[in-house]
Amino acid sequence: MSRFQGVSLPSGLSDKKIETEVRKMGLDLLQKMNTVSSEIGISNSGSNANGAFFQSSDGYMICNIRLNLGTASQAWTFPKRFVNTPTVVGMMVSGSNARIITLDNVSPTSCTVLGWTDSGAASSDARNVVAYGFWK
Repeated sequence: MSRFQGVSLPSGLSDKKIETEVRKMGLDLLQKMNTVSSEIGISNSGSNANGAFFQSSDGYMICNIRLNLGTASQAWTFPKRFVNTPTVVGMMVSGSNARIITLDNVSPTSCTVLGWTDSGAASSDARNVVAYGFWK
C-alpha cells in the first residue's frame, strides 16, 4: 500500500490506477480545449514567462505550464488573471513511477504546486499544470 503525505490509499487503488486516471483527466481537458477552440472560438491566445493561455469569446480561459525547476514546491503566477479562483489540475510522472501533485494558495492570479513521490517524500520532478476558469 502506498502512502501520500501520511494518508493510506484505499484498498484496490494502486499507483498505476492513479496515474491512469490523471492521464485521462489530461486527455479530457485537451478535448475540452479542442471543443472550445472549434465551437466557441478562441478570442485571444498567447504565452509569456508564466505559461500559455487560451481565452474564448464566452469568457472561458485555460492556462498551462510545465514547471521543471528542481524544487518540490513551486509558485505559479498564471499568464493571465482569472475573475474567480480557477480549477487547477496537474500531472507528474518520473519514468514508470507515479507521482502526486497537491496545490496550495490557489487564487485568481496564482497557486503553489507541490510534488510528492509514491512514498510521500517531496519530489522535484517536472510537472505539467493546467488552470481553467473564466477571464470575464
